[in-house]
Amino acid sequence: MTRKVEENVYYIGTQDIEKRKVKVEELAAFVAGKTLDYYEEEFDKFSDGLTRSCEAAKIPRNRAKNRHKGLYAYDSTRVKVEKIVMVTNLMEEGKEKCEQYWPNIGTTLTYIGVKVTCQSKDEYAEFTRRLLLLNDGEYERQLHHLHFTAWPDRGIPEEVTALIEFRHRVLNSTAHLDGPRLVHCSAGIGRTGTYIALDILTKEGNSNKAVEIPGCIINMRQNRPNMVQTAEQYEFLHLALVHTLILDCEQIPGKQFQDYMIETSKGDLIRQFEKITDTPHVHTDDELVAIERNKSKKERTEVEQIFQAFQAKRKYIVSQSPMPNTVQDFLTLAYQENCSCIVSFEQSDGKTEKVKNEYSIQKWLTIEFKGSTQSEGGKSTSRHFELTDWNQTGNAPRSPAYYVTFLGDVKMSSSNGPVLVHCRDGGSRSGLFCVMAFLLEKMEVEHEVNVVNAVRKVKAMRPNAVPTQAQFNFCHDGLLEFVHLYKIYSN
Repeated sequence: MTRKVEENVYYIGTQDIEKRKVKVEELAAFVAGKTLDYYEEEFDKFSDGLTRSCEAAKIPRNRAKNRHKGLYAYDSTRVKVEKIVMVTNLMEEGKEKCEQYWPNIGTTLTYIGVKVTCQSKDEYAEFTRRLLLLNDGEYERQLHHLHFTAWPDRGIPEEVTALIEFRHRVLNSTAHLDGPRLVHCSAGIGRTGTYIALDILTKEGNSNKAVEIPGCIINMRQNRPNMVQTAEQYEFLHLALVHTLILDCEQIPGKQFQDYMIETSKGDLIRQFEKITDTPHVHTDDELVAIERNKSKKERTEVEQIFQAFQAKRKYIVSQSPMPNTVQDFLTLAYQENCSCIVSFEQSDGKTEKVKNEYSIQKWLTIEFKGSTQSEGGKSTSRHFELTDWNQTGNAPRSPAYYVTFLGDVKMSSSNGPVLVHCRDGGSRSGLFCVMAFLLEKMEVEHEVNVVNAVRKVKAMRPNAVPTQAQFNFCHDGLLEFVHLYKIYSN
């Protein structure tokens, strides 16, 4: 079966579908060999614009409901839903992207005879989860609203794990009616199409052990025009599929983590770490800038990177340790960012320190900043933590128990501002700190984690983070220690 269409545009045929299928076991190598030029060439082959009847969307009373001209719902695809997946922010770059169609927490609004109450709201760094109650006077039911907040308009997320873990939350949200999910962004095609394609192709890959990515886009565009809007989103889809289908990215519940560690061999951990280092990833703008800067300089360069915690954005600022000629820049950074803590993985002599224990040295730093005018000057005080319990030979902390306690010390002192973390290369030790802090917080809040995802998340922005097998193993040991210390998952 074939269907002839214009030249250089994909057509649907059984032989072509089989030809374009990529086996899951070959997907990483397939994607690793592709450049953005390839994705642009492939993307340009997809049909563009409306291809089916959309008369209902064009009648006067419905036309005004479409945010973008020329993009209409097809007549055959209008449905009722019970779960909403939102992948846009209300405002982006000063422009309204979506009207807030839900009330604030604890309040009720009426929309055309339907009362909507926001019963709960849980806000995190990359997503927000709401529970809405709908009442039309006769029937009442709950509606789950899952809102992904880490995706720029027409662009792509900084790394793939955030969206993959968000999809996991969507799939595991309670659904009583077994109805369809409504997915939307601003125009309802770019981010929406990418999310839906990721969901469809992940299920296809797990079931068939192969994926046919162009065919998925073709089929989606038969139901809604221009799904997956840019070549960059098309490339991101490939990278996300490599991660979700090749790497071990299932969440491990806290109450099962000890059993998981018993069942996981050293060989399993080695294979997991090899997959992390071998799979391609999204190159962020900050990473590309850092690469170019380092090409032209032999000495260490001062490149800062912002990392988020599980619950808070801009929680950690990771930097290389200052050199004699960059000390002023480093302290200025701490002052201007209003850092509550500074965490150092450099060794000091420890002679003048007031607080010293088995694993760290702690002190207070007061930074006086003298601006060009009197109003710009001021003082700030930050807690300074230095980890002393580091195995120099093995390039990992010595004691998981001490490291977990050290992370707790920093957390208790960092509620009023971001944490500035530094080591010599700005990644090999600081990166482990960010990974472990994220994992412990996620375990405490959601009672489940995945070490592979957390390591990949940080390495996507700081490639030299968690550079060794020893550190990857230590992430698991630290998590196990956290479970044992606090015994919060024993019931």
